[in-house]
Amino acid sequence: MMSIRRVRNICLIGVWTGLVTSAAGDVIFDSLCITDEEEYQALGPNYCGGDDIFGEPIDAQVAIAFRLEGTYRITTLTGDFLTELGIIPDRICVSFYRKNDAADCQPFNDSIEYLEMTRDAITWSRFPDTRWNHFEGLRLTVALDPPVELPAGIWFVCMQPATPLDYGYLVMTDGGRCESDFICPAQFRDGGERNPCCDGMGIYGWEDWRFPGIPYPGVGAMRVAGFSIEGCAGAERVKASCKGTGNKHRVKVKVRRGAPGARLQAELDPHEGPVQTITLKDNGKGRTTFKKVSPGPHTAVVCANQVEVDCP
Repeated sequence: MMSIRRVRNICLIGVWTGLVTSAAGDVIFDSLCITDEEEYQALGPNYCGGDDIFGEPIDAQVAIAFRLEGTYRITTLTGDFLTELGIIPDRICVSFYRKNDAADCQPFNDSIEYLEMTRDAITWSRFPDTRWNHFEGLRLTVALDPPVELPAGIWFVCMQPATPLDYGYLVMTDGGRCESDFICPAQFRDGGERNPCCDGMGIYGWEDWRFPGIPYPGVGAMRVAGFSIEGCAGAERVKASCKGTGNKHRVKVKVRRGAPGARLQAELDPHEGPVQTITLKDNGKGRTTFKKVSPGPHTAVVCANQVEVDCP
């Protein structure tokens, strides 16, 4: 059994090989090459739970910075974790924090958006621990439902798996990797009262976000994906209809009352189905058609509109 002290000391070193994860939407930030190219040097405790490992729950968080050039709907997050036992978590708690412009590369302590996603929203693949031969690697992807809409700016995100059966650590290294836009170093804290994910003891020794500097690493292996909704005016009205037989149904999506000339993303069955672009005419109207759609219920999403449609 690993002691709490060992959890503190393990924040400093790490390694491994290539996995490929697809994400729903445009990739906004991607540092998964830290794992894929065996560049990681450290581990950051970033789990909620571990009761069966340590005899009591532990609540430690790591937040990673990313930049949005416009308004986006964030749909999926992916993170690489080395875990004690390789057990798939029961939940993943996701928190988004706005950068505090009054501080140097530090987020506000309270999240602007918080979600808890259960097992059915989580997909995963495994990778070996070739550094310590002790941990079980998990690449976890969580589909956010509902997606989170964020305006342009610098944001921090904490993706924190939760289970009493296991404990894990975010794969990390120093500086920028994967040609991603490295903006601010990772932020660390104990969850404490500000984190509703679980009630556990801390590791770091503080409950406000901070980057202590060496030997703490600067960036974690994560991917942020979503769709630009910069062209959404907020007044759009959306209709969807379906015609056809067998697996050759067509779902037609129509938009009106949009901004003239705007390019909008239309999603069919978010996280699973295709995405198409609708370019609105001068009258604020536009349409697109999804082809070869299977029978059954489907969901069309444009801007803030979510429309249910059934293909008989």
